[in-house]
Amino acid sequence: MIRQMEAYSLQRNKPAIRYNPRPPGVIQPGSASDLILRILSESPGRFFTCGQLIKETGRTHASVSFALLYLRDQGLIDAFPDAARNPRYMRYRIKREAS
Repeated sequence: MIRQMEAYSLQRNKPAIRYNPRPPGVIQPGSASDLILRILSESPGRFFTCGQLIKETGRTHASVSFALLYLRDQGLIDAFPDAARNPRYMRYRIKREAS
């Protein structure tokens, strides 16, 4: 009985949960991630370099790089080493299942 009352008092003292208009894990419309995903999905099977995506989106290198890392972590795009230039450079395309 005492534990129930303690739990009830703790629950009453909790601050109200505020609405988050940008929840984590949700791609916001118009963001760099959204633009890159749209560009890659319009050309399935075609590879893009980071420089090409910067030019296509008009975003900064930092913005595009972060978006590419985020999309890779979410499993939405594939990244392959660019052996023609240097293996540390990557080429990106939309995942076959996602298109």
